[in-house]
Amino acid sequence: MKEEGIEIDVKDISDFKNHPFKINNDLNYEELKNSIIDYGVLVPTIVRQKDDGKYEMLSGHRRKKICEEQGIQKIPCIIKSMTDDEAIILMVDSNLQREKILPSEKALAYKMKYDAIKHQGKTSDPLDPKLSIEKVGKDTGDSATQIKRYIRLNYLIPELLQLVDDTVLKDKKSILTMELRSAVELSFLTKKEQEIVYEEISNEYV
Repeated sequence: MKEEGIEIDVKDISDFKNHPFKINNDLNYEELKNSIIDYGVLVPTIVRQKDDGKYEMLSGHRRKKICEEQGIQKIPCIIKSMTDDEAIILMVDSNLQREKILPSEKALAYKMKYDAIKHQGKTSDPLDPKLSIEKVGKDTGDSATQIKRYIRLNYLIPELLQLVDDTVLKDKKSILTMELRSAVELSFLTKKEQEIVYEEISNEYV
C-alpha cells in the first residue's frame, strides 16, 4: 500500500463523506487544542487523494477543525492510497479509539464497516456473515451480539435514537433515556409505530 508524509493546506482537505463521529467541544477537545496551540500538530493526520487532486480526511477530523479555528494553514498528513472500502475501515477503526462514543455514532460506524467488509468479499470468496461481524468488532471490546444490536439502531427514528444517546450524554436520572436492548426491540417496528411509541413514552414522562 503506497503512502507518503507531507504538509497539506487545511483548505484542500475535505471531511470524510458521511463521517459518523461528531466533534464535541469536550475536555479532550480542549486539551488537544491547547497542545496544538503550544506545540503544533504532533501526530500526522491520515488522508487519501481524491480524483480532483485534493484530499479526503480519514483520521484527524478534530485536528483539522482546530487548525481551521486557529488559522493554522498547513497540517502534517500521511497520504494513503486506498479503495473506498479500505478507507471506510481505516476511518472507523481509528475513530473507535475515542474515550467517549455515542451509541448513534457506533451504530453508523459499525454499519459502514460491516458493509465495506462484505463488499470487499465480493471480489473474492464470499464472506461468512458471522466472520464479517467478528471483523467489525476486532479490537473494539464489543461482542458480535453487541455489534448487531448497535447496527439495528440505524432503523430507529431520530427521536428514539436520541434517547439512546442520552444514556451517555445525561447524568441525571430525571432525563428520559432508553437502554440499548429496548431500543433494538423497537427498531423492528415501522416508522409510524415508532412515532406512536415515542409520543406515548414522552407523554408518560411529562
